[in-house]
Amino acid sequence: MTAERWATFSLATQLMNIESELARAESLQAKNDQQHAQSCLFRALELASFSAFGGAPAKQRKELRRLYEVIADLSQNTSEYGVSLSQLRQLLQPFAKLVALERGV
Repeated sequence: MTAERWATFSLATQLMNIESELARAESLQAKNDQQHAQSCLFRALELASFSAFGGAPAKQRKELRRLYEVIADLSQNTSEYGVSLSQLRQLLQPFAKLVALERGV
């Protein structure tokens, strides 16, 4: 995925895709596949960076950058923010419903 292509998606779609990578990471962690789980976290981090440091409107940049920081914290396992992977996923899951509404599904 390129940053240019990523920028063509709605914010809801971007957040849904980030949550999808986090879901994969959580599933792989449950299977004790830390290597692949870490890859998913890095992918989520990359996607979050496209959102946070790309062309997002100023009003959204602060929150998107915080999301990026939280995912970075999870990927480094530092617990600076005290947010679990499961908690972050719960926060992002409603965007899948919003995307479904956008698509008329």
